[in-house]
Amino acid sequence: MFRNYLKTAIRNLVQSPVYALINVFGLSIGITCSLLIMIFIKHEISYDKFHHKKDDLYRMVFEFSDQDSRTVSPQMTAPVGPDMVIEFPEVIRSTRTSTYRSGFFSVEDRNYKSANVLYADSSFFEMFSFRLIQGDPLTVLTAPYSIVINDETASEIFGDENPVGKTIRWNNRDDLTITGIVETTPVHSHLQFTSLISFSSLYQDPRLYMHWNGGMQYYHYVELTPGYQKADLEAKLPDFMYEKINYLYDQFGSSIQAQLQPITDIHLRSGYGGEIGPVGSMSNIYIFSAVALFILFIACINFMNLTTAKSTRRAREVGLRKVLGAGQSKIASQFLGEAIIMSLIGLVISLILIEILLPVFSWMVSRDLTFYQLENIDLIIGVIFFVILVGIIAGSYPSFYVSSFKPATVLKGIHSGRGGSGFRNVLVLIQFAISIILIISTLVIYSQLGYIRAMDVGYQKENILMLNFSSDDFKGNYKLLKEELKNIPGIIGSAATSEVPGSGFTSNGYIPEGFDQPFMFNAVDVDYDYITTMGLQILSGRAFSPEFATDKESYMINEALQRKLNWDDPVGKRIERNGPHQVIGVVKDFHFASLHQEIGPLIFHMNPYMGYDHLLVRYRTDNVSALMQDIEAVWQRIDSSEPFEYQFLDEVFDNMYRGEKRMSTMLLYIAMLAIIIACMGLFGLALYNTEQRTKEIGVRKVYGSTVSRIVILLTGKFTIWVLIANALAWPVAYILMKKYMQMYAYKIDFPIWIFFLTALIAYLIALFTISFQSIKAGNANPADALRYE
Repeated sequence: MFRNYLKTAIRNLVQSPVYALINVFGLSIGITCSLLIMIFIKHEISYDKFHHKKDDLYRMVFEFSDQDSRTVSPQMTAPVGPDMVIEFPEVIRSTRTSTYRSGFFSVEDRNYKSANVLYADSSFFEMFSFRLIQGDPLTVLTAPYSIVINDETASEIFGDENPVGKTIRWNNRDDLTITGIVETTPVHSHLQFTSLISFSSLYQDPRLYMHWNGGMQYYHYVELTPGYQKADLEAKLPDFMYEKINYLYDQFGSSIQAQLQPITDIHLRSGYGGEIGPVGSMSNIYIFSAVALFILFIACINFMNLTTAKSTRRAREVGLRKVLGAGQSKIASQFLGEAIIMSLIGLVISLILIEILLPVFSWMVSRDLTFYQLENIDLIIGVIFFVILVGIIAGSYPSFYVSSFKPATVLKGIHSGRGGSGFRNVLVLIQFAISIILIISTLVIYSQLGYIRAMDVGYQKENILMLNFSSDDFKGNYKLLKEELKNIPGIIGSAATSEVPGSGFTSNGYIPEGFDQPFMFNAVDVDYDYITTMGLQILSGRAFSPEFATDKESYMINEALQRKLNWDDPVGKRIERNGPHQVIGVVKDFHFASLHQEIGPLIFHMNPYMGYDHLLVRYRTDNVSALMQDIEAVWQRIDSSEPFEYQFLDEVFDNMYRGEKRMSTMLLYIAMLAIIIACMGLFGLALYNTEQRTKEIGVRKVYGSTVSRIVILLTGKFTIWVLIANALAWPVAYILMKKYMQMYAYKIDFPIWIFFLTALIAYLIALFTISFQSIKAGNANPADALRYE
């Protein structure tokens, strides 16, 4: 039977190549697009599921609130996790991680820049399922100044030598003993690291406060007794937090509340400030899932529409089969089998396309995606069954519709083949409505991102180079570096800072004059030249100046903080934090964090406890390459042991929205594919409609009808379909884009013109698609048309 279906399917492919090409290629495009999206979704929802204890592992999340604000962060002071193990029997163990500082390794006279270095407790490998190649998981991170490096780092630095037991220097400060080698972290882990330094090393640094009132820069993970409900532990945490720290905040109307977040939720259900690395978004998963279903639905509609339309051309074949004794079920199974075979052919083509397109798609979504691997066997098997189901669904209606033809009617040539046209029209409407929704969404997202890129952020991000410091030695030499850079032509000025502008600043507690309660304000450490170098505008008072010795203990604030405190004249006011600090100036608001957030209150102060981390260098030159060589030469003269590392500030800003820009680009391509698939179906239906009305067209031409009137006749109802599709799509697109725009604190006015532009685009595309066939029919010889069977 299968052989018979295959022979019939191949014969129909050969006899109707245009229909076959539209049908198979349209379906394969839909399957390819949907399958790529499903690969991405499977990757996203698989994060941290490789841990054997995943059901019992949680990350602590903390909600900081004062009288009128609330922030959530996964970072807290150092003692939380260890104290929970002591207080709660259900907490078996805990581990802490920290991105305390970036830097470089030194071995002999060679330096190696190292990214993603974490500090971790000795229980790290007991809780997480990262595979140790060498070393004892119970002891590798126990002793201070121990380090575990991954296999790639070991190979880069030591080649084929065994590095365990060797010493490696960190940031020209600490000598670390290599105690183990760990396998490179899986791509679907929210913890990405190249090296792990023992957390006990931090306790050896006298500059760090490792108590409850210390720095909030540590991530805490806990392992609960198997089967223990997190809600039961969360009910005990308010008392725990009050006893440890909230008793200090309670008198000021502030508090810190703790919650447990399942480790498998971190990647998709976070997005808090201070995340340890890039995270995904459930919103994107919902969007991509909907898009995958839309595209596949459009492709299936095409397949069903064209299969139904083409099947009516085989009416006489059906009639003859029935006369020869074939039952309705047998004929239905024949057409259903052919549809399944066609869908499988589409699958084969799509699998080839996936092999070609997956690297490009991986780049677009910033993920390392794979398909033809054992871990994806469930997806591959699922796709095969799904495609068979698509063939069944797409072939079901035409198979039962055609098998219901009456032999006497079709053999006499009375059957018009127009049955089911209303159903096909509805499917075309849905196709174009989905395509229009995708086009509107893409244009709105592009407009929003264009608005962000062109928005005045309040500082001059162009022509600013950011040099990054790692070692304490170089931080101590930043003034010498600034002086040396003044001698380089093209450099206008430079300023030291503790934070990267545009990426968000740290926050601390302050008590402003006239208030009894502390407020959480954003803060940044800067030097005397920061305001000038960044091009910030002073609204009142003055900037920091070396002419005033007291400025090292003074503060500057932004407009947002002035508005929050309702200060008419902030200059001269005092703000308490480890003593009183006088406000000497107010800076015009600028965007120091993501444009997803409104500008918050900000305090500028000097003398960072741990030193400045960056030097911002403003330049004006046409030869940036030569300038970089001059700067690097100065850097090497001051301290050749520290790697020269830099970024351009405008690129840092653009990278913040790189993921959204790539997503909008992908949506653009998907919208184009949706239109292509819909147009292929529309072309096929136009071809079918023209064939069905061949004799009518011939008669009209004999009676004097012009080509233009025939084109209008054939395209009129398609125009109506597009108009109705717009009416259906606009409300849905409006609701979806309103929801999307809520992500941004600063957004464009909703662009109504995009709806009309999309309607015009959809109409012109549809008109172009069907006009070719309509003009061809209008120019046909009437004599040939009247002889058409």
